[in-house]
Amino acid sequence: MTGAFPVVVAGIFGACIGSFCNVVVWRLPRGESVAKGRSHCPRCGHLIRWHDNVPVLAWLMLRGRCRDCRAPISARYPFVEALTAALFVLSALAFPWPAALGPQVVVSLVLAALVCVAFVDIDRREIPDAITKPGIAVGLLCALLVPEMHSATFLTELANRRLAAVLEGAAGAATGALVLLVVRWVGHAVAGKEAMGLGDVKLLAMVGAFSGPVETLLVLLVASVAGSVLGGVYVASRARRLAPLTGTLALGDAAPASFSRARVRAPRRAPVTVAVPVAPSGAGAAPTAGTKARLDLVLPGAAVWSDDGKDVRVSVRGVVEGVERHREGTLVVVRPEPLPEADEEWLATFALQRLSIPFGVFLALGAAAVLLAGDDIARFVTQTWPRFVTGR
Repeated sequence: MTGAFPVVVAGIFGACIGSFCNVVVWRLPRGESVAKGRSHCPRCGHLIRWHDNVPVLAWLMLRGRCRDCRAPISARYPFVEALTAALFVLSALAFPWPAALGPQVVVSLVLAALVCVAFVDIDRREIPDAITKPGIAVGLLCALLVPEMHSATFLTELANRRLAAVLEGAAGAATGALVLLVVRWVGHAVAGKEAMGLGDVKLLAMVGAFSGPVETLLVLLVASVAGSVLGGVYVASRARRLAPLTGTLALGDAAPASFSRARVRAPRRAPVTVAVPVAPSGAGAAPTAGTKARLDLVLPGAAVWSDDGKDVRVSVRGVVEGVERHREGTLVVVRPEPLPEADEEWLATFALQRLSIPFGVFLALGAAAVLLAGDDIARFVTQTWPRFVTGR
């Protein structure tokens, strides 16, 4: 088979694997089996028919709604399927069939795992050990079975290239783990708080097992640059938008007034505050600082990692901290009184979800880039960029 056919096959297979990735992302954090039980609608419980499970196309044909209860189906499902298909196509292009079939299969396997890791991290702010820990062992096994995944210049004095590949994989895993453990320790020593989660440590160790120490450092470099640039753009754009938070607000003795959008802030070392949009004719128009307030908030279950997917309701009392003018209206900023720990955690989680992207997502992005174009990235870092900086 030559030409476009292997690439098309890779794309179709990738879309099917992407459908399985959706299952993993949903079930794994909830402790459910990813192998047993048919997929079902989380709203009405009806089993998904086989023809409604066709990647991407089924979502388009159903117009993004469940066939039985008409509940909306998140556009993220076809996005994950299309993303995985695209990554498999890039893998097929980077490692053409049949000469590089072994590396293509291994890289595609890792890319699918990275997709699962990234979306679980987005949803739950955690990287599942069920993927990263076995992934380290699988990476070393793949080094043994597919040694061409690793550099031919590593330990050239070793005649057994399979052993050299395993040793390079082990060195890559150790490098990834040690570098982020040092970052974690330095961050704790300087800032007095955790600067890097252990999930990120294990993720980079897994990536290192499939590549090597040099490639692991390149992954960290790409992830750091992407996190600085893309993360900065994301935070800047999100900070100017109101979160889709609903509830009611009562100022002083006034009757509660409903609102449809609000945002939660979690400043460092301070309780969260809630900025509530109030129409000029709404409850307590132009309130002053110090006014007593009562908030009944409805936090979307998906945004606070509610295990059952249900919305979380939090009732708080507080005082008006100030009034802000915003392009979407007047915002009454309320600082809640001390809350039960669980409610404070819900609010802080919601604010964190709105204003940040976990670093594991950028590690997954960096790993995918290095796996697919590692030589080009290394050439840019060691040759093109130095010449650009020095002008020589």
